[in-house]
Amino acid sequence: MTASIHEGLEDQAVAEAVGPARRVLDCGCGSGRIARRLEGREVDGIELSASAAEAARTACRRVITGSVTDPAAWQALGERRYDAIVFCHVLEHLTDPLAALEHARRHLASNGRIVVVLPNVATWRMRWHLLRGRWDYADEGILDRTHVKFYTLDSARAFVTGAGLQIREERLLGTPPGGSALRRLLVRSLRRLSDRATAQAFLFVTAPQG
Repeated sequence: MTASIHEGLEDQAVAEAVGPARRVLDCGCGSGRIARRLEGREVDGIELSASAAEAARTACRRVITGSVTDPAAWQALGERRYDAIVFCHVLEHLTDPLAALEHARRHLASNGRIVVVLPNVATWRMRWHLLRGRWDYADEGILDRTHVKFYTLDSARAFVTGAGLQIREERLLGTPPGGSALRRLLVRSLRRLSDRATAQAFLFVTAPQG
């Protein structure tokens, strides 16, 4: 599937957040989109879908097929430590996201970073749907049927810090307004009032506290 404009902008933001890290672990790496933006790095992946993991092997040094909450997947990495570990739109799918982050901390190199991207459930569009009494699950997007956790900016911050991570950098991720002239004007106006309402996702660059 061709990545959307939104996915492309997010992937670029994640690549920038990874910074100069040489050894990178992409948790829930899918078919390897982010790894392809990190050409020249040593990128490993963990991916639940066997077919996606197979595709990711063309971009990653190594891909473990399994769940990021399964200790066996992490044990398969051996003693390897990573300068950056990425969770891009993964933790909201997990009933126990703290377990995944705890595994990640054990495989993080000294002075390493954990990059987390979470979707924003409090966008202006979601607020409008709620005012109309709508909460419709879909195959993808903020109300993806496989999402079991939902975050606003404040609850996302609380989740990350509650996992024992210190937020070093924070970004609100959105897309340039499109559609009709009226819609573009509306989104620009909302963005001036509140960046939170127009952000599709939150990106955090973190490190273990202490």
